[in-house]
This record gives sequence, structure tokens and C-alpha cells, in this order.
Amino acid sequence: MRDPSRFVAPFGLLTAFFVFQPTALRADALSAASSDQLGRVNFPTSCAAAVEPTIEKGVALLHSFQYKESEQTFADAATREPKCAMAYWGKAMALYHQLWDFPNDKTLKEGRKDIEKAQKLHPATPREQSFISAAAAFFQKKSKHVSRRSHAGVLFGA
Repeated sequence: MRDPSRFVAPFGLLTAFFVFQPTALRADALSAASSDQLGRVNFPTSCAAAVEPTIEKGVALLHSFQYKESEQTFADAATREPKCAMAYWGKAMALYHQLWDFPNDKTLKEGRKDIEKAQKLHPATPREQSFISAAAAFFQKKSKHVSRRSHAGVLFGA
């Protein structure tokens, strides 16, 4: 009789491969997720009412870790309303992939430019000011990575 334990490890690896492979495929499919698949977001800003749904979609994409799509959505909002400080905040936040990698110098510089644009627009509400100030801590020059963690709740709407 054959020893069944010889087949357990290869079978387990094969099973794990098939279990986790569809997850990776779903992650690629999520990059094209429509608004109804993202859930509802209530993220009021002082931006024009016409651009508010775009900002909320950008936040939903950001919370769904769909950074590229989020950045594009916030860029669209900034194009449609150049005086919307939160659109620039969103563009910067979409550059910060805190779960996967720490932003390189080029990314930090790009995010810093977006945050500086947002700050120059003088956000209308204290809430918006706090979001932008917290994001500025992440993108400041020569900052310590550890100090950035304290602002995570404010940054991501927690």
C-alpha cells in the first residue's frame, strides 16, 4: 500500500495555487469596477455640487485600493473644478500605496505638488484643512516614516 502522506504536500500546494489564483484575477478585474460595485461613500466637500459625485467615486476607489483609477478620477474632478482643493488632496492620496510600497522620491515630490496646490486653494472647511494638513505630513521632505502613521485615520476618512 502506498504512503498517503507523500501526496498531501503536493496536493496542498496545487490546491493553494488554484484557490489563490482566482483572487489575483479578481483583483485585476476590480480595476475596472463600476461605481455600483464600489459601495456608497458620503464624503462631503466644499467643491461644486456637480463635481461631488466624482470626488466620492475617487474616495471609494481609494478605499478599494484602486489607486490608478482613483488618481484619474480625482484628476478629472480637478480639471472640471480647478479650485477644488480636495481633488488635489485625492490625487496625492492615490499616489501613496501604504500597504504595498513606500513612495519613492519622485512619487513623494508629485504628491507634495498636489498637496501644495490644495493648500494654496485655502480649503473652505476645518475638516478639509485637517485632511490636507495630515496628507502634507506624509509628503513633506525628510520626514520620518513612523510619524506618518499618526495621521492615517484622518487621511483615509476614518
